Amino acid sequence: MIKRLLIIGALTGAAHLTTIIVLKILTGSVGVSEIKTIGEIDSIFNLVINILAAGLLISTVREIVIAGDNWKQVYFESQQARLSLGLLLLIICLVGIYNQSYFLLAAAPIFALHGDYALYGRRLPVFASILTFLRVFIPSLTLLLFSQLWPEFIIHAFAISTMFMYIITGIIISNKLGVPYFIKPSIHSLHHYLKTVNGGIISFGYYFFGLGVIILGGFFFDERVIAIAYIAAKLYVIYKGVLRILNQSFFNDLKDIDMCNKVDYLATLAGIILLIATFMFPIAFQEFFIDKKISPNPYWVALLGITGFIISPFTSFTSKAMLEKKDKAYAIITILGLLVSFIVCVTCYFLNTDETGLLISLIAGELTCVIGLIKISGSVNLIKKRFYFILRVLPLVLIPYGVKYFAGDTTITMIVSLIVFGIIALITNMKSFRLELSDK
Repeated sequence: MIKRLLIIGALTGAAHLTTIIVLKILTGSVGVSEIKTIGEIDSIFNLVINILAAGLLISTVREIVIAGDNWKQVYFESQQARLSLGLLLLIICLVGIYNQSYFLLAAAPIFALHGDYALYGRRLPVFASILTFLRVFIPSLTLLLFSQLWPEFIIHAFAISTMFMYIITGIIISNKLGVPYFIKPSIHSLHHYLKTVNGGIISFGYYFFGLGVIILGGFFFDERVIAIAYIAAKLYVIYKGVLRILNQSFFNDLKDIDMCNKVDYLATLAGIILLIATFMFPIAFQEFFIDKKISPNPYWVALLGITGFIISPFTSFTSKAMLEKKDKAYAIITILGLLVSFIVCVTCYFLNTDETGLLISLIAGELTCVIGLIKISGSVNLIKKRFYFILRVLPLVLIPYGVKYFAGDTTITMIVSLIVFGIIALITNMKSFRLELSDK
């Protein structure tokens, strides 16, 4: 388990580290307006990807696992439906006449042809993480290059490089799986989406509780707030992406309660590390990720840590709910979470808050979903196990506290103390993560 996660974690971490470095450079080298626009493009691309995924992607991964040698037929039907919907989304591009951002919907067919989800169903998480690395690294590198040499073209470069990498990695995935890249669309195939409408709601909720908050906030808050909120949301999406990969890497095994516990223990440890970084080292954390001239207010950092910690102990509950076919109940919970988040966002706007208002709305929505997931997929015993794990790790928090007490709130002390804390926590709780599973 640890071996597989180390490989996946190293690849994913390298890609996201590039993103983090680039975002930091961007906040100091380009204007707030450019960061806001990049955030909007990123949000729209992710919105398209989530519309195409809907509930179809989750159910397809589940069916690929179950189908065995007949998995290709499941994949073909899914890709046919995805491409058909992607072509329909092209019509919405006409809205671009009034808002140019909607011209980006022209990328929908490109995202539809990307079948990376099948790699997880076919037990190829390491290969999938390699492609994820490339898909994140190249656009980030492009942003860095253009921000220094041709800043006037940075927006176009980001959009084009993102689409290009989806095409290249999509072709590689098709070759690896032994399936054609292009599958003939069919309007009749769209009925597959109707069968997975609950999963679609869940997928949209996953999107909204991340970059989607940028689109919502854009209706209320000014561009400086949106620019900072984008950085915060991007960091949160990266964090959730790590947890999601952890989930997907063991998707086939999450029917087993012991496996769910172990996945959640690792996720909880990640949540504690994030909480320590944001609460004990708020100044260092902010300076590491964002230029001081854009955000002199470090309070958003603590809110980011709280949000990440809330979802961590229950990471496997999302997949567990889907594997147990509790899609409808999960969809209702998601809708409730979206409503709560929207109400809190609007309320914070009228209270004249800044980026903290958007993050508070994010916390409210995620907390609502977590409580709902515990209700439909949890039990008293599962909650106790996670609570006891947190108690076992809690004394080790004295390590980063001691480092900060003697060395102060600096980037070096933050990084060193978190690394030491993470290593010791892993070693002292090694039994909690040990499980005999195939690493193929």
